[in-house]
Amino acid sequence: MKQGRDGNGDETVEDAFFARSSAWEGTPLPDDYVDPELTSLPVAPNPLQPALLMLLAAFAAFLLTQYVADARYALSSSEAVRLGEAELLPDTAVRGRLALPDNRYVRLTGITERHLTVGTRGYAKLVGVPIYVEVDAEVLAPPSDDITFGELVLGGSERHVVEQPGRLVSAAALPRRQRAIFAWYSRSFGEVYCDVPAEPAVQRHHDERRSLAEMQLELELGRAPTEAELTDRAGPPCTQVWLLQEGRRPADHRRHLAFVGLFVVIIAVSGWLLVRWIREYRAANP
Repeated sequence: MKQGRDGNGDETVEDAFFARSSAWEGTPLPDDYVDPELTSLPVAPNPLQPALLMLLAAFAAFLLTQYVADARYALSSSEAVRLGEAELLPDTAVRGRLALPDNRYVRLTGITERHLTVGTRGYAKLVGVPIYVEVDAEVLAPPSDDITFGELVLGGSERHVVEQPGRLVSAAALPRRQRAIFAWYSRSFGEVYCDVPAEPAVQRHHDERRSLAEMQLELELGRAPTEAELTDRAGPPCTQVWLLQEGRRPADHRRHLAFVGLFVVIIAVSGWLLVRWIREYRAANP
């Protein structure tokens, strides 16, 4: 077979190919034979891989935000902060906001009112303060005047005395799945809670009440009232609410450290694989 040469007299790719073909003439190729030239070609990475990696990292980041507060609580001190009686806490409020330790193990005593149960969990408001208690549903004995909505049971006549220490956390530090209970109480009491979506009717009534108080103050003072003066008269723009998970110790949340660690690993591995994909893509497309 005639073989050609390039302008410099060197053997061309075609010459090498036909030379190998001649060598194999009459001899069957082995089943595991792989052309070395094919294996040396750069392989383009999967175009769907970066989208899947970013989606996985975004989902892990979302789950991380849902459990990071629980992980922080697991690392907090196991010595309870003594807050005393709940009815005396308003005396320490600054411009309508309670100065309380957030996401800490505390000891607080008080009496609850207007409770409800959702599945196996029970919730009740402490008298005199915007603090809600989470306990086992069995602790809140169902009263005779229950109103039932599926798994939600509303009662108003029973009382529960809070004595055990537990986790005190603000609504802002809670994941969205646990703020739903505050939304129900907001609608029930007609109050606007900070970091909790309020129904339009509740928000409108709250805004109208503050506007009326502002106009009355302006007539009395002869000038526009300051925010502090308006807060003293009509209360703050929104009420900061807290959740006390009675009996929950920092040690009870240690499993959330494993969750957070797992989500961080997923985000890190996804980022590393994405960087490697970019390098492979650039190598295949110089």
